[in-house]
This record gives sequence, C-alpha cells and structure tokens, in this order.
Amino acid sequence: MSKLATCSERRPIWLLLAVLGLGFSVSTRAQPDDDAFRTLVAEFGDANFLGKQAVAERLLDTGHPGVRDVLTALRDGRLFVRNRDQQPFIVESTDDRLSEFALLDPASLVGAGSAQPSRLSRVITNNQLRRFLGTVLPRFSLSSADADVRLDAVQQMLRSLDVAGHCQVNEPEAVLP
Repeated sequence: MSKLATCSERRPIWLLLAVLGLGFSVSTRAQPDDDAFRTLVAEFGDANFLGKQAVAERLLDTGHPGVRDVLTALRDGRLFVRNRDQQPFIVESTDDRLSEFALLDPASLVGAGSAQPSRLSRVITNNQLRRFLGTVLPRFSLSSADADVRLDAVQQMLRSLDVAGHCQVNEPEAVLP
C-alpha cells in the first residue's frame, strides 16, 4: 500500500531546500567577484571628480574586502591605471626616487609586478573627493571584523571631530545687528 505524502509531511523537505537555497545565495553573494571589482575600480581612470565619488559609493556597496584599501590608496594618491590597458593598480610607494613602482592587484593586494611611472596614470582627486573619502572610510571601517581596523576608524573620526571643533571655536562669531 503506497501512501502519498501529505502537505505537512512535505513541508520539512521544502523548508530544508529553501534554507539551503538561501544559504547558497548568501554565500555566493558574500564572495564578491574580483573581476567585477577590478572593472569597477578601473572606472576611476576615466571619471570626473563627481563620477569618482559615484564609483566610490558603488564600491562601498559591493562589500568587497578590497574596498578600504582601494579608497585609502585613492585618497593617498597611490591608485593608478596602466596606460596600455587601463588596468587599475595600487602602488606601494610613489617615492620620486623609484625607477619603477611596485604594483598591487586592487582586489587581492597580491603583488602584480612593477612598472615605470611613465607607463602609469595616477587617479587624481580634489579636495571635495578627499573630504568625502575622509568621511566614508572610517564609517566603512567600523563594520570591519578586525578590531584594530575599527579602533583606527574611531580614532580617525575623533581626529576629524577635533579639527571641525577647533575650526568652529576659532571662527569669529557672526555679530547680529
């Protein structure tokens, strides 16, 4: 005698499949695509300053582990694109005495060879973009799993508050008629 499974008997199977499917979709989303990340970072090369801010915001939305390093390199003038293929790289140092810059892959921070400075173009920033990066980098870093990164973020935020507070204290108050 064959018994057909009732709806309540099948529910645990569907529930199990749904949980497994959800776990799979979360785990694939949690592992960002490095190639897509590099492509997005490369957009800094052709963007104007407002466009660079938009690219930075999109990078923040990816949750990729390399976001903090890329945006820090952008802020510090160490984000470059290779002239021949527009591939983005972080350089370890921009010391003028170097005949070649050591290149790091922006997605993995693994060494990616070296290049003469003349074969690279620096991704330039302006004051507004640097202020934006100075604000979002510490906020983004607060979500890091690394306690040292979170502590550094809080210290950066406190320093920026001190500077802003110092400016307000030292500005003459407006005199009302």
